[in-house]
Amino acid sequence: MIRINNVTKIYGKSPNSFVALNDVTFHIHPGASVAIIGKSGSGKSSLLNIMSGLDRPQSGEVIIDNRDILAMKQDEIDRFRANDIGFIFQSFYVDMRDTCYQNVALVCEIANMPYSQHRRSIMRALEEVDLADKSKLRAADLSGGEKQRLAIARAIVNRPKILFADEPTGNLDSETGRLIEDLLFRYNKEKGVTLIIVTHDIDLARRCDLMVRIHDGKIMSSTEKESSIRSRKKKEAKERRRR
Repeated sequence: MIRINNVTKIYGKSPNSFVALNDVTFHIHPGASVAIIGKSGSGKSSLLNIMSGLDRPQSGEVIIDNRDILAMKQDEIDRFRANDIGFIFQSFYVDMRDTCYQNVALVCEIANMPYSQHRRSIMRALEEVDLADKSKLRAADLSGGEKQRLAIARAIVNRPKILFADEPTGNLDSETGRLIEDLLFRYNKEKGVTLIIVTHDIDLARRCDLMVRIHDGKIMSSTEKESSIRSRKKKEAKERRRR
């Protein structure tokens, strides 16, 4: 469970300060797919950065697995980000000079993964995004869709519990974007990973279990699909019977 409690983020100082997030509160069930939607400047990316530990607000809590990540020391935040989450950026941020294999290997090093596990983990991640046959190819030689798939491989190589995606299809044509969407949702469903997407794309948002609308730093609505509610309640009932 992820709980965002009364998060407020302010940039700058009075009289030129800007309130990016204003007392934001909502929660996300484990394994859900979530779309955070709103206009440019609404606070979407600020919220994503705070939830993933990239930034800190002036006040509030971000509770993940009963831990407030905002109360963690920097080294704890670094470990959390290296081991528990994956992050996919709109602009790919892959190293064009390195091969696909080397791009993914960098994450293994940051996460202090035992070297004996590197090759198996890297090739598994590349296989999951259909890039295993391009492992020795430089990122510069990939198409836009392949670069985004490489960015996804890099994000999932450490088997994260939570996958954050900031406008993951924003730089892609509609057909390639749809393939990337399918890949993300398949990973979400098959691995039970919580998927949190910032997007302007309402069609992409409608594919998610939960849509969180944000405007001028405030949550305007948080809508869960009926099918997602039924599925979640069925899963919760099954878990209660096991206990």
